[in-house]
Amino acid sequence: NAQTTVDRMAKMKPHIVLFLLDCCRSYWIPSLSRDGDQQVGGLKQMKAPQQTLIAFACGAGDTVPDQFQGSNNGLLAKHLITDITSPDVHIETILVRVAKDVASETNNSQLSFRVSCLLSEEIYLVKKSKYLCRPKCIHLMIACDLIIK
Repeated sequence: NAQTTVDRMAKMKPHIVLFLLDCCRSYWIPSLSRDGDQQVGGLKQMKAPQQTLIAFACGAGDTVPDQFQGSNNGLLAKHLITDITSPDVHIETILVRVAKDVASETNNSQLSFRVSCLLSEEIYLVKKSKYLCRPKCIHLMIACDLIIK
């Protein structure tokens, strides 16, 4: 599950872990009883280990489309792609901008959500056209299909 993946990444002690989930769909959980399968909406709430930032396309338990108007991406990824390479901008500021853009585009019907336990004050992915740290020091995952179909 996603929480286990984040925990495993954090145990590797990178500078930071960024875990970005651009999916929040309904899925089915097989039932062990005779009542039939159970439909569950959205993702469960997650905890951010130390030096971890988790961003979701929407809040826990909510659902949004995985793709937006002919794109292979959802709205979170659409706006993230535009903003994530902004030089000299803190990652949390980038995610606030993305959240505002998603909310604006959906008339506030989709509100992205973040969980953070970052202890570093200055986390820039791009600094004056140069990466601030070696790519190995940041684990970045954009997940779309966590549930096996």
